[in-house]
Amino acid sequence: MERQPLKFTTAFGVIVMILGFLLEAGSFFYQSGSGVSAESVFTGAVVLTVGHAFYGLNKLWFSLTLTAISSIGVGYFVLVQTNSWLWTVILTIAFFCLYCFIVQNSLICPTSAWYVVIRPTAAIIENGSRLPNWKS
Repeated sequence: MERQPLKFTTAFGVIVMILGFLLEAGSFFYQSGSGVSAESVFTGAVVLTVGHAFYGLNKLWFSLTLTAISSIGVGYFVLVQTNSWLWTVILTIAFFCLYCFIVQNSLICPTSAWYVVIRPTAAIIENGSRLPNWKS
């Protein structure tokens, strides 16, 4: 089997995911519970999510794990800023669902209504405004 060349988006995604995870994990333990720690963890969660989007994982369990780690980072930020467990749980679940069902189109089933909206848009971006041959 021939090895495919490394794409820029793949390399960028891996580097950004590693940096995001290190920032999120390191900031969690640095002055834990402070505003500085919360903002750094939130930044790490956003960076991890951006890297995840650039890399485009095909493994569902790994994709959900990265999304869960980012969601926990957002939840930590909300908990430190508001001191409310209710808002923490609501916004953590909302961030997880937002990423899973809207941003990450690889988790969308081809038979769902969302697939009709999101997948052609992604195909236009990937193929440079050429629509692929879709079968109904």
